[in-house]
Amino acid sequence: MNRSITALVTALVLCAGACDKSAKDSQETADKAQAQANTEITNAQMQAADKSNSAQATADKKIAAAQREFETTREDYRHSVQTKLDTLDQQLTDLDAKAKTAPAKSKADMDAKISSLHVQRDAFAADFSSLASVSIASWDATKTRLDKEWSELKSAADKV
Repeated sequence: MNRSITALVTALVLCAGACDKSAKDSQETADKAQAQANTEITNAQMQAADKSNSAQATADKKIAAAQREFETTREDYRHSVQTKLDTLDQQLTDLDAKAKTAPAKSKADMDAKISSLHVQRDAFAADFSSLASVSIASWDATKTRLDKEWSELKSAADKV
């Protein structure tokens, strides 16, 4: 009987050790799987961050190029209109001089037309001065408006 009890106790101890070892092995396996998953998650997050940063850098370069192109377009337009405005100013100076020597009958009519042109020119110049602060979003509308105003001003000046 002692032998059977001893054998039974030995079997229970071995089974208990094996059962504990099996649970311990399972926990170690689970811990290793979780660590591997954490590493893979971290790697995936780093790759996503790298792709995101790369895409943002590419977008930033394109935005900067578009901004430079817009600045050049705006400056070229501003220079062109300023040249036209300078020519108009010379034309107005010539008209002022011509009005001074005009006969009295036509002088009053010329003075009124020239005065109107100066007012129209000053309004255009004020609108034109805002060109430096025009954004890309409002550029087309502003340019169209300025072109129309210029056309009307130039047409009025040519009629005098």
